[in-house]
Amino acid sequence: MGRRWVTLPLVTPAIALQSLFFFLPLFMILIVSFTIRDSFFFSPIYTFDNYVKMFRIYRIDFQNTFFLAGTAGVIDIIIGYPFAYILLRKVTRFADVFRAILIIPLFGELYIAYGLLYLILPGGPVSRLLDALGISPLDVLYSAPMAIFGMSLYTLPFAVYNIGISLQGIDRSYEEAARCLGASRLKTFMRVTLPLSLPGIITGWLTSFGWNLGTLAIPVLLGGPILGTRVLSNQIWTTSLVTSDFGMGAAIGVMVVAITMVVFYVVVKLSRGVLV
Repeated sequence: MGRRWVTLPLVTPAIALQSLFFFLPLFMILIVSFTIRDSFFFSPIYTFDNYVKMFRIYRIDFQNTFFLAGTAGVIDIIIGYPFAYILLRKVTRFADVFRAILIIPLFGELYIAYGLLYLILPGGPVSRLLDALGISPLDVLYSAPMAIFGMSLYTLPFAVYNIGISLQGIDRSYEEAARCLGASRLKTFMRVTLPLSLPGIITGWLTSFGWNLGTLAIPVLLGGPILGTRVLSNQIWTTSLVTSDFGMGAAIGVMVVAITMVVFYVVVKLSRGVLV
C-alpha cells in the first residue's frame, strides 16, 4: 500500500495528460458520431443513423481497407522474415546496411508517399532509367498495387521487429539437435525455426494490418481516386472536411479506432503468450 501512495503522485500528471489529449477527444468524437448532419451546429439530435448508413454506403470502403491493409501485411511478412533473420543471426556482413534501410520507413507515411511519387513519376529516376534501357515506363501510379507497396513499406519495420523478437526467443539447441539428427538447413528451418516463430509472424501481420487501417497519405497519393483504393481514412477526411458531415466522419473514425484497438489487444495478448 505504501508503494502505491509513493507512485501515485508520479503517474498522476501522465494520466491527466493522457486523459486530456487522448480520451477526452475520443469521447467527444464518440458523442458527435451519434449526431445527424443538420443538427450538429444547432440543437443536436442523437441517433444511430450514421452507423446504420455507414455499413450500407461505405461497404466497398470497408472491403478496400481490409484488403489493402491485409495484403500489405502479408507482403511485410514475406519481406520482413528474411530481414529479421539476417539482422538477428548476422548471416551476412551487410547486416548493418539492412538495419539502416529498415530505419527509412520510420520517417512517416507522408515521406514514403512523396518519395515513391518522385521515383516513379514521369521524369523521375525510375522513368529515366527505363528510358535509358529502352523499356516503356511503368504504368503503376494510382493503382491498388502501388498503394499496397507503399503501405507495406511503411509498416515493414513493425513486422521485422515482431518476427525478430520471436526468433530471439527460440532456443538454438533445438536447431542444433535437428542438425545433429541429420536434418538439412532447409528442413531444420521448415520443421523447427518456422513453427517456433509463428507467434511473431502472426503478431507482425496483425501489427502491420492494424497500423495500415488508419493510413491516409499513401492510399490517396499512390492509390489515387480510383474505386479500388478508396479507404475508410479517405472517407473520414471527405465527409468531415468536404461535405461537412461531421457525424458520419466521426462514426467512421470511431469504427476504425474500435477495430484497431481490437487488433492491438490481440497483439498484446499474443506477445504475452496468452493466446498461443
